[in-house]
Amino acid sequence: MGHDPTPARDGLDIICDKSSRKIRQPQRLEITVNMNPPHLNDRISSEAPVDHWGDIDCAGVTVLDLGAGDFGMRHEKAYISTVDHWLRLGANHVVAVDMNLRDLIAVGGDDDRVTIVADTLFHSTQIDVLLEQHRPAIVKVDIEGAECLLRDVRRQAFRIAEAWLVETHTDDLHDDVIVALDHHGFDVVRVRGHVDSDRFRVVYAVRRSDD
Repeated sequence: MGHDPTPARDGLDIICDKSSRKIRQPQRLEITVNMNPPHLNDRISSEAPVDHWGDIDCAGVTVLDLGAGDFGMRHEKAYISTVDHWLRLGANHVVAVDMNLRDLIAVGGDDDRVTIVADTLFHSTQIDVLLEQHRPAIVKVDIEGAECLLRDVRRQAFRIAEAWLVETHTDDLHDDVIVALDHHGFDVVRVRGHVDSDRFRVVYAVRRSDD
């Protein structure tokens, strides 16, 4: 399938097709945010990052990981952390944010490619600052109910990222996230439910280039 080029915005030369979005950043590093990567089933069956978030090609860019704590899960069930997951997929840098400093040190404290931010997210301005300071191409959000903060993130800051991956645990929160993404100029391209309950969902969204 041929690519349909769209005009460059904000220093990005964006090329899209129906299954992926390629992002060419000013430093000429390119990634593909593919919403149908090889190891992404229709249903989430585990907390293993490759199953939960997918093997998205994020080579050469920064990933902002909101909710990067380990919580002992990777040791108990032999999962790698989400921070390790993004690095294995080629991320140039991961900004790992969580309230648990011990977890953050365990997953990225000795890696120069990882910036750890020990903080409890309780206000949208904290996310504004993280976006503006680190300018990620991809944002992953799993912050146990605080996803409602996304609706109040400044639109200009929100649109720094090209793709958002957001987990929700309730119907009301899911609806809030969908509204927030649309308000900030993002198209939801995929929603995956958990094998045990559709109330647990991961939303995949990409930035509208014409918004």
